[in-house]
Amino acid sequence: MIVFVRSLQAEVWKLRRTLAVWMVLLAPLIPVSLQFFILLDRGRASEQSTWPSFLQGTFSLWSIFMLPLFIVLETALVNGTEHAASGWKQMFALPVERWKIYLAKTLTSMLLVAGAYCVLMVSVLGAGLLLPVLKPVMNFSGGIPWATWAGYAWGSFVASLLIVVIHFWLSARFRGFPLPLGVGIGATFFAVFATSARWGEYYPWLLPLNSMFAQRADTAVVLGPAGACLALALMLFDLSRRDVS
Repeated sequence: MIVFVRSLQAEVWKLRRTLAVWMVLLAPLIPVSLQFFILLDRGRASEQSTWPSFLQGTFSLWSIFMLPLFIVLETALVNGTEHAASGWKQMFALPVERWKIYLAKTLTSMLLVAGAYCVLMVSVLGAGLLLPVLKPVMNFSGGIPWATWAGYAWGSFVASLLIVVIHFWLSARFRGFPLPLGVGIGATFFAVFATSARWGEYYPWLLPLNSMFAQRADTAVVLGPAGACLALALMLFDLSRRDVS
């Protein structure tokens, strides 16, 4: 256990001051800024509070468009240093089981995604508090719907764990960025057309979005972590047995 904890600490330490950390801070601001400027330009007076629609719109944009590509980038960056200059061979020369190294890297990827969700939660609150100041006609009365805010974030994050494992597996298994990126873009593009399909309830790249809607939320928050555990076991078995160059 101590060896594994040290491996996890080493992975986190290696990512300090890297693009992976900067993307945690910057990527969540994209959907928040988009929703912010749309409402700032087109927002109108309403009898109902704008908070619910603002939260749903922001988290939806994040979950279906930005999140999958963010995961592709982060998992590729986590594995990128090892793909260069025979990094895997150097790591496997250490007295640590291979599966512990891969598990530490996978958990590091999940921590990066969790960090992005924290930034998203804070920034969406800041944007929601700033909008009525800049555009008083908009109705943000009634207080912040804390349960909705936390529910969207937690459900989407839990449902995204399967995507994290899938893309980590791809980026660890194959050298280079094009293949994981191509899969991520293709899967995200396909998800847009699968939202209304019956089987879309089980499509991995739709699970974070599905977690926001009552009729699919239960499936999403169960299938996300359960599928992640199964995929993680298969990934550790596969990667631990393969030769590295």
